[in-house]
Formats: sequence, C-alpha cells, structure tokens
Amino acid sequence: MTENPTSGIDVSDLRAAYARRGLGQLSDAELAAAVRDVVAVPRRDEANSFVLHAPLELIARARLLPMITESAQELARMHLVAISAQYEAFGPPNPAHEASGQTAEVLLAEAPDDVIARTGAAAHAPIFLSFLHELGAEAETFAPLHAPLDQNLNRRPDWRIRWFEHRDPARSVENTTDPQALFDALCHAPLLGPSENNFIHPLLMRVDESGLAAEILDPLLDRPNPDATNALLRVAALSMVHDSAGEAPYGWTHCLTLPQAVLGLGSRLTNPAEALQVAATQVLAFRASLGETELTDTSLIRPAEAAGLADRIETLATAAATSHDAHVVKYALATITAARNDPEAGELFLTAGERLLQVWADAGGDPTDPLA
Repeated sequence: MTENPTSGIDVSDLRAAYARRGLGQLSDAELAAAVRDVVAVPRRDEANSFVLHAPLELIARARLLPMITESAQELARMHLVAISAQYEAFGPPNPAHEASGQTAEVLLAEAPDDVIARTGAAAHAPIFLSFLHELGAEAETFAPLHAPLDQNLNRRPDWRIRWFEHRDPARSVENTTDPQALFDALCHAPLLGPSENNFIHPLLMRVDESGLAAEILDPLLDRPNPDATNALLRVAALSMVHDSAGEAPYGWTHCLTLPQAVLGLGSRLTNPAEALQVAATQVLAFRASLGETELTDTSLIRPAEAAGLADRIETLATAAATSHDAHVVKYALATITAARNDPEAGELFLTAGERLLQVWADAGGDPTDPLA
C-alpha cells in the first residue's frame, strides 16, 4: 500500500480498493485529510472542470457527511475516495509546485480583496475562501487546497469584473441598497438569448464589457445589507425552480453558489460594497444569458414547514453526498446553508435543491459515476 491510503487507486477499482485498504476504518476526518493531500498538489496541465472543482467538492462532501443517513455513509465516503482516484488519473503533478506554507488565517485575512472580482478559475476562488471562513477552527485542515486553485487563477491574472472600479465609494456609505428594487430588476432582467460560450468568464464579460451591468446595477447598488443579500440569492434559487431545466446542472447551480460565496466574504473586504457589486453582476450575467422566462412566481418565498424539516434536509444532503457530480454536492450544501441563513425563504431554497436532483433523475442519472 502507498503511504497515502487513497493514492494510487484505479477509478475502476474503487469499491474493492476501499475494502482492501481498510478505508472504512479511517474516521471521516482522516479520510478527508488523505484525499486533501492528493488534491493539494497542482496538476501539470490546465484544469478541466473536475480538477478545478476537486478542492471545493472535497470540502463540500466533508461538510455534508454529518448531515446524511447512517446507511449512506459508506457510499458517500467512497465518493470522497473517488476524488483522489480521478484527480491522480487526470495527469502528472506540476513539477514546479512547492508547498506555499500559507495558513488558513493568512488566506482569510489577505486573499478576498485580491480575488473577489477575478474571473479566472471560473470565478471559483471565493467559494474556497468562503468555505474556509465557514469552517472556522477546522479551516486549517483544508487550507493546503489553495495551491491548485492559485495555479488556475493565476493562468488568467487579468480576468476580472471591472464596471464598478471607478465608482464613487461615498455612495456605498451614504445610501442603502433597496432590496426590492434589486430583486425586481434581476427577476425582469433583459434576456439576451444564448451566449456563444457558456463558460463563466465569457458570461460575466457579456454584461460587464457591454455596459449592461453598469446600466442596470449602478443605479441600484449602494451600501450592502442582509436584505439585499437575500434578494440576490432568492433570484438565483427562483431561476433553478422556474427557468430552463437544461441550464439547471451547471448554469443555475453557479447562479447561486458563486454569489453566495462572494457575499459571505463581504465583511472581510476593505470595501464591503464590492461583494454586493460582484454578486449582483454574477446573478445578472446568468439571468441575461441563460434565462428563458422572467421570474414572476414568488410563491415559494416562504418559510419551510417545521414538521419534517430535519428529515427533508437529511434527504437532500444524502442524495447529494451519494451523487457523483461536484455541482450537485456544492449546490445542495448551498441551498441548505441559504435556507438556514434566510429562513423566511427556506421553502424556496430547499425546493431549488430538490429540483436539481430531480433534473438529474429525469436525465437518468450521471453516466460518468464510477460508483453507479
């Protein structure tokens, strides 16, 4: 056996290797740490979607484990090991990689201002930083995972949202954002039709460089407040529930997970208003390019029924933790978090998480799942 018990496993041999190597005897924390040590080493070649998401998927799966049913624990843990196997199978390590020695504290204290508006690494760096922020004392366990994200982020150092760079910062001090006006503007945003390229950077640039973001958002965005945060995330969840199912797996998942992360880091920014500006740009970009209908049905914006709520969250978490796609895992965690942070719209967020799972079920599941 290799020194790391999750290293050197063939993807086609996952179940047998899990048993043969006694991985079931490791605690959840020990298993996650072993996978972390594999994923923390950047790959030589430019990342595909799986490699880019691997650090985030690992953290999200680890966070879901305590929420799921006992009977699903083994399969959920095997999906952790699958990250390690697939990550190594992608290609060799970057020979130039050296451990940076950064700690979670340094990352949390210094990185948000630098990365909040950047769109390299599919604009996913804030998700990593927000995960560390939410983990608190446990953040140091996953801090080494910044290395592959750094590598991918720095491949495109000039990619960023810029429309608000010359905005008068005094506006964010003197005036407060009207959450209802922001909500209405995004629910009824111009629908531009399909983009030539649906990757995240081109979608964001479509509204940033064209001036659409400045035109729509500049009059609306001033001092951030919790109601404005809720408004943005509610629009994102309504998009999952009421708009095109074809965009659910990748488009509408990012419409929530990206701005949620950015907004969660707002208090750590030198200019907290920038989090609202970036997050609103992200929601607008997804609505404008992927939306097929205006969002008029807001009936789900209500508290979730207390009876059976714990079972409902457990069911959602279990289904996600035993699914293969990283976007499902991240999105389930995001909707559970949003329902807890904004309980007045809890029904909407949980329905959105359930809607994504139904879309995957209607499509026959994930054909790439090595544990299916």
